Amino acid sequence: RSFTIGNLDPNVLYYWTARTNCPGGTHSNAIQVPTFRTPNVPVELEYYQDFETNSESISDFTFISGTSENEWKIGAAEGKPDENGGTSVHSMYISNDGGISNAYTWNSPSDAYAVLNVEFPNDLVEYHFDFDYKVNGELSYDGDIQYDYFSVYLLDYDAVLPDYIDDMQEDALLYKTAFSNGWQHFSSVLLDVVGTSKKIVFYWHDDTSQGTNPPAAIDNVSITTSSCAQPSSLVANNVSDVSATVRWTENATSTSWTFYYKKADEATDYQAIPVSSTPMVELTSLDANTRYECYAVANCGETPSDPSAHYI
Repeated sequence: RSFTIGNLDPNVLYYWTARTNCPGGTHSNAIQVPTFRTPNVPVELEYYQDFETNSESISDFTFISGTSENEWKIGAAEGKPDENGGTSVHSMYISNDGGISNAYTWNSPSDAYAVLNVEFPNDLVEYHFDFDYKVNGELSYDGDIQYDYFSVYLLDYDAVLPDYIDDMQEDALLYKTAFSNGWQHFSSVLLDVVGTSKKIVFYWHDDTSQGTNPPAAIDNVSITTSSCAQPSSLVANNVSDVSATVRWTENATSTSWTFYYKKADEATDYQAIPVSSTPMVELTSLDANTRYECYAVANCGETPSDPSAHYI
């Protein structure tokens, strides 16, 4: 049998049970059933969260950690210094004492999730995802295996989180690291999300062996929009000593681009080549045995796209 319950609150853990009503006013024993948590309301775009305003009541994120001692919290134990050397008061971080400290107990196995639900409208063509992070964890002696680490996933809205998120598809992984050497910045263009609902998952995993404190901390999460898609996947073909063909991927409907290139090892200005119809350019009169650096920009009326990743 099934029963639909309405008027539930978002981002709330619910307990439920059921029993059979029997003749004579008696009833069966109640069955043991799992709990369920209602999903959070998707955030509106454009989105920016620095965890500074009413930080203890920020409800954008859903935190899931089960019985793990190490869990995501929002508090004042950590914050990213700004460009002028000041420090933000709050951030989101892993804590083993309810948010007082940005620290983890490394012999207590943990799988902790901070989930942000996002609805991507279909009236724009590109979405940029950025955040600042710092992390310590645990690597194998040769650095090939990450035991305690932080990662970020882009999952379908209805995806069910397993206890160990690495069981998810590899193409859902946006980033993963066990060490960051201080605060770093992550930036990515989210492809194939227009007109969909997704969940962005900040994930912390640690095992029962050694580790290094402090663990993961996140600050300044943003999702911004663009009506002009950034080119991607630059690649050079047919390379000779004096020529090369460079192609790239157009991620929307632009038919006009500007291609920039220069010698990689010289502090010179980029040379610009206008390109139309086909996302490719033929370079000639190059110097032999020389490294070149290049990128492309899509032209969308008066608003150009962000530049593609640089290709050398």
